[in-house]
Amino acid sequence: MTSDAAVAALFAGAIVLGGVIRALAKLVERPKSASPDKESDVQHRRSR
Repeated sequence: MTSDAAVAALFAGAIVLGGVIRALAKLVERPKSASPDKESDVQHRRSR
């Protein structure tokens, strides 16, 4: 495996992982929006 092929594979893997993470984030955000009170409390605790 040449260095060029390795770099190309790394970029492809990063793009795929990014797409999967975005898809999971969208799925996770849907149930969270149903309970905004709990989310706001968690965010305030993290900021402090």
